[in-house]
Amino acid sequence: MAKIDELTYGSIIVEGKKYRRDVLTFCQWHGKEAESRAQEKNLSLLVQPFYDAVARLNELAEQKKKVADLIHITC
Repeated sequence: MAKIDELTYGSIIVEGKKYRRDVLTFCQWHGKEAESRAQEKNLSLLVQPFYDAVARLNELAEQKKKVADLIHITC
């Protein structure tokens, strides 16, 4: 899991690299399928405002947990 260094409206810095677009670090499912697929696989799905999500993702990254995230940076 990549660590998110900084998040601002319109940009995100992941592992020192700045992006000015949405970032998907890992996902095999489309958004409309995610909830049902997570339930099938006995996985937790968490949807949060991006600043809250980034804090939680960084906690999980430090714990070496396997996670996937989609960060939308302009809403």
